[in-house]
Amino acid sequence: MVGIIAIVPHDSAGCFEITHLLVARPVRRQGLAARLLAAIEAAAVEAKRFLLWCDTRADAAQRFFEKHSFLRDGPIRIGAAQTLAFGYAKPASGIVVADLDAAAAASADRRLGDIMTASAEDEAVPLASPDEARRYWRGVSAEVAGGQRILLVGWADGVLAGSVQLDINTPPYQDHRAEVQHLLVQPADRAGGLAEALMREVEMAARRHGRRLLTLNAIAGGPAEILVRSLGWSEGGRIPGFTVTARGMPCDALFFWKEL
Repeated sequence: MVGIIAIVPHDSAGCFEITHLLVARPVRRQGLAARLLAAIEAAAVEAKRFLLWCDTRADAAQRFFEKHSFLRDGPIRIGAAQTLAFGYAKPASGIVVADLDAAAAASADRRLGDIMTASAEDEAVPLASPDEARRYWRGVSAEVAGGQRILLVGWADGVLAGSVQLDINTPPYQDHRAEVQHLLVQPADRAGGLAEALMREVEMAARRHGRRLLTLNAIAGGPAEILVRSLGWSEGGRIPGFTVTARGMPCDALFFWKEL
């Protein structure tokens, strides 16, 4: 025996807690931990949400769980051995969208960087190295912490697969409006309704923050244009060559607005 994982029901609402994930040192970095995690998630057929606790000093373990779509959730707790542990959680199935606080946003930077890289081939997203992508998302987390930006992310069947942002950093006398930015969904999940769920949730987030007018821009002829038109957004104008894709191709940008 070289590995073990355990899971227990956490409450009556379908939340299950992963309590152990241990792999013998000689066989680490061979994919066994990922296979154990996938197996236990598949076995917990009644689960609606998974959670776990990870030692604050265990950087490698934190990176592992963040890679597999877990995000920081809730306060730090003191364990039985008087050590500190971060809480992590993710939904088990279906399409789920969440509004992240600063701690959760910071724990999402690697996964969101992967989505950004995957989207760069066919969207107006700059090509970036993993380090550059992480720096970008760390900047987003800082703005979330400062109350300047809202970051929504979405899971598809337990995989963190998309995000959208709402820029609320407007002057005090313009606090009736906000800009929707950077709708990203990894290519494999674009036909499953995640993008629409993110857009509907960002409108609700805008309402919660007292914003009644939203704006955004989209590549002309792209999937985002089709989506926002279907959701009742109105076109406000076009600028030729406004956006350049990762491949260096200039594209027209369409500007849209929606009154909530």
